[in-house]
Amino acid sequence: MERCQRCLLPETFPGIRYDQQQICNYCEKWHKYYDRSKDRLERERNRDLNRLDKFIKKRRGRKKYDCLLCLSGGKDSTYLLYLLKEGYGLNVLAYSCDTGFLSPTAKKNIQRTVTKLQADHIWKSPGSAFYEKLYSTWLSHRTKATTVQTVCPKCILVTMFTAAKIAMEYCIPFVVLGLSPYQTRFLKHRIPSLLFFPDRKLFLFPMLMLKWFPEQYFKIPLTEEERSYFNFPLRALRHLAPFVRPFSALEYDIKKQNRIIIEQDLISVDDLNPLHTNCLINLLMLYIDVKRLKYSPYAWEFSRMFRDNQLDRQEWSLLEDQLEKSIGAGTFEKDVIDTIQHKLGLTPDY
Repeated sequence: MERCQRCLLPETFPGIRYDQQQICNYCEKWHKYYDRSKDRLERERNRDLNRLDKFIKKRRGRKKYDCLLCLSGGKDSTYLLYLLKEGYGLNVLAYSCDTGFLSPTAKKNIQRTVTKLQADHIWKSPGSAFYEKLYSTWLSHRTKATTVQTVCPKCILVTMFTAAKIAMEYCIPFVVLGLSPYQTRFLKHRIPSLLFFPDRKLFLFPMLMLKWFPEQYFKIPLTEEERSYFNFPLRALRHLAPFVRPFSALEYDIKKQNRIIIEQDLISVDDLNPLHTNCLINLLMLYIDVKRLKYSPYAWEFSRMFRDNQLDRQEWSLLEDQLEKSIGAGTFEKDVIDTIQHKLGLTPDY
């Protein structure tokens, strides 16, 4: 399969074209935009960094916990927990959501990290039965989008909803998300400010008022216990916390962050691989999307990392070739995928 020599986007990616040097049109568009806008982008990043520093300083020490961090067991949220505690001196409550499909490596990383950093930590979720219904329904639902684009937003919203409830319960001033700068799509040459979400509390109000929770949005039948999970007393709204995405302002350097994580003994070298730390459902979705669409659902995200020299192209090119071959042969994480399909009541040809 042909790939862009700069970002590794494959020939199967929608709308892609290559020039004589085998550089894709997305790279050309990105670099034209970046060359024209790099000074402005740097000013905006410095502005957001100042905003972040002031925001944290104003809220430090006001409550028992300074912030709530959504901790997944991956490198980004692990590094953020270290930075918030050791760099900013915050008392952080870490929260993890066990969907029933969290990888053993992610669980091990979470326990290791909170123990090393002496951070308080809680687990909370609507339960594995809820997620089994959610995944079974939406993995069977075919759209032009990738399954990752279909399923992941629903999971993320449940995580955010749960984080909002925890923050309200403990009166925590703000919630921190470990979304990287590469987990937002590059559209129409614009990178919006993503530091705070929402800027105004009223933005979340319609969601929290059950306008789309639960059946209207998830389109699955819920038990009374599950339905009550997505409810809360209206008086708690006065403690509704904003969400903060620090990587929109902070320097994002994968190699540097990995080095710090390893030096601090928060995650071992063998447990950094995103295939091992991600939700097990992601393995199934990766398999489905590559088989159906002929490109990885994470191709766009990774292409931006390659353009910024965050990853070694030669190393990852070999890994992607191996991934495609194993998926094509049906051997990619076969035992895990077969177990998930059986658990969700899905047949291999669903």
